[in-house]
Amino acid sequence: MTLSAGAGVRICVVCGEDCSLKPRTKDRRGRYFCRECYEKAVQQARAKAAQQSAATPVVKAAPKPKKKAPVARKPKAAPPADDMLTSLADLETTGSAVETAHTCPRCGANMQLKAVLCKACGYNIKTGTTVSAAPAPATPVKRKAGGIAMGGLTGKLASPGILGVLQLVACLGLFGLTYVSEVFSPIYLFVVSIYSWGVVIWTLVSAFRESIGTGFLSLCIPFYVLYYVYGKSGNPYLQGSFGVSLLASVLSFLVLYKGMPAL
Repeated sequence: MTLSAGAGVRICVVCGEDCSLKPRTKDRRGRYFCRECYEKAVQQARAKAAQQSAATPVVKAAPKPKKKAPVARKPKAAPPADDMLTSLADLETTGSAVETAHTCPRCGANMQLKAVLCKACGYNIKTGTTVSAAPAPATPVKRKAGGIAMGGLTGKLASPGILGVLQLVACLGLFGLTYVSEVFSPIYLFVVSIYSWGVVIWTLVSAFRESIGTGFLSLCIPFYVLYYVYGKSGNPYLQGSFGVSLLASVLSFLVLYKGMPAL
């Protein structure tokens, strides 16, 4: 009887059952035998061999001739195709098995016959537990500012709040120096103009990167830039710098007014 199986299905040629998920053995012809049929055939072969050895009479060896002619060895006859038990016995006596395996009861992956731990899922068939891989060491999460990772003290100093406070202190300190000496008034106005233009360019670039329409609205419509910075951008660094630039611009008018001659 011919048995056909789909891809990945292994049919025992003795009992006709699928042994894909069972302990099995395959002979040189590529035929599969489940472990139960294999053990039965081995027991029958051993019993038959014991009976033949008991029934064979003991014959004394003939004296050896002086010159022994070479004797051609007869090739062993191949077992008939339908003698499945003989083929199974050959597997036991000659060690011609080419595949001996069993499957993991948890994931169904093939395992070596004496293997205890499944390499696919880590299941231990003796203890019934699953060995999990050691967790990878946790990588500290570093905050990013402007695409550059910040960590430790540098990350704290680069936070939006700290940077905003530092800019505000620098602006107010330079403004206070204008009341100490008139020499600092032009310095203050120059620094504020450079700083303010830098913030304006940063704001417009950010708006155009979001969309062309947002960029044109921020450039052409008065006070829309305030809505973009504090309502749409969501960038705390831009919001802090923009606020300090507005305050510095207002203080610039006070510096100019202080330097004007009295009428």
